Amino acid sequence: MEENMVNKNEAEEYYNMAIKELSIKNRSNAFTLFEKAALLDHAKAQCCLGDFYFAGVVVKQDYAKAVECYEKAIKKGYLNAQISLAKMYQDGLGVIKDYSKAVELITNLASQGHKFAQNQLGVYYYGGRGVKQDYAKAVEWYEKAAEQGVAEAQYNLGICYCKGEGTNQNYERGFAWMSKAASQGDSGAQNFLKKYSHKYQEYKDSLERRKAEFERNHSGELSGYDDIWGYYNINGHFPWE
Repeated sequence: MEENMVNKNEAEEYYNMAIKELSIKNRSNAFTLFEKAALLDHAKAQCCLGDFYFAGVVVKQDYAKAVECYEKAIKKGYLNAQISLAKMYQDGLGVIKDYSKAVELITNLASQGHKFAQNQLGVYYYGGRGVKQDYAKAVEWYEKAAEQGVAEAQYNLGICYCKGEGTNQNYERGFAWMSKAASQGDSGAQNFLKKYSHKYQEYKDSLERRKAEFERNHSGELSGYDDIWGYYNINGHFPWE
């Protein structure tokens, strides 16, 4: 027991030293330290080794070796390595391409609240890769990730709302999520807003005019709703449609 504790502490020390070396771009030293930590069963260090082999940094690029490292990390309890391993199965790198296996790995991680896995699972459902295409499921998982601040998920969710895929079409929500993604530097969201913001403003102006006209002719019919979108979200259409 005492020896195991010593090994664990030593492994953690090697790992922390490796992270420090990475921060000052001493990748060769970092790799050596990650190796030492991995030999002492440090799961995160094992995953980091996989990243080195995947990228071909310091060592020769070796996808099969990367897969081996990710699998060891998972067996040793570092479940986050599942997202890296899923990518290998998704793209057929170091293993035979298998979307079903990728979905299995990502689903396991997403169900535990991993925000990036949740977004990726949404991508699989949206594209019908490894699972039956299901826009509603895609929206469900995008939303979980978006609420945790994942910019890509916020962009993906914005697209679904704007197109009405897997949910009622709702430009207000769509552009709200796009704005959140753009504020985090997501280039796709930034380009989307640049291209469509003026059209959205024209749409909102038109909506306000129709709303005002409707309220003049149907006084009180919107009472009980927060706003015009509140009516739309509950009924699936605007009151004049």
